[in-house]
Amino acid sequence: MKTKIVMIIPVILSILMVSCGQDYKKTKSGLVYKIISGGSKDSAAGGKDKMKFHVILKQNDSVLFTSFDKMPIYQEWANNDPRAEYTLYEVLFKMKKGDSAIIIQEYDSLVKRGMNRQFPTIKKGDRVKVNLKVLDIFRNDSSYQKDFAAEEVKDGPRREKEEKEMMAKREEE
Repeated sequence: MKTKIVMIIPVILSILMVSCGQDYKKTKSGLVYKIISGGSKDSAAGGKDKMKFHVILKQNDSVLFTSFDKMPIYQEWANNDPRAEYTLYEVLFKMKKGDSAIIIQEYDSLVKRGMNRQFPTIKKGDRVKVNLKVLDIFRNDSSYQKDFAAEEVKDGPRREKEEKEMMAKREEE
C-alpha cells in the first residue's frame, strides 16, 4: 500500500505543476507572465496613457523593492517603445485597471539582453519575479496630475519620517 502511495504522489504533483503553469503566457521577447483579471470593463492602456500601479520586485525569494508601503508608481510609457522589450512594461500595457500580473525574468535572458547589471547579486539559475497591481489608467494629463498631487500629500508624512530616520542614522556614524 505504501509503495503505491509513494508512486502516485509524484504523478499527482506533476499533473498539478503542469496544470498550474498553463495560465502563463510568453511575450514576443520571451517574457513569461500571467495576468489576473480585476474584472474591469475598461480597455487596456495604450498610446501615451499614464498608469498608476504598485509593484513588488523579487530575486528568487528576496524582496528587492516594493511600492506597496509607499506612494504608487506613476508611469507614462508608449506601449510600442522598443525599450519595453523583456521588461514589465511589455506586460503592463496588456492590463486594465484593477488587473494584477506575475512576470518572470530568467537569468539567461537578462544576461543576453545586458540587463543583469540592474541586479548586481543575480547569478546563474536565479529569476526575477515582478508582481504588479494596476490601480488606475489615466487618459488625460489633468486627471493624472490631480491624482499624483493627492498621492504625494498622502505619502508626505511617511517620506518625512524616513528622511528624519536617515538623518539620525547619519549623525550616529
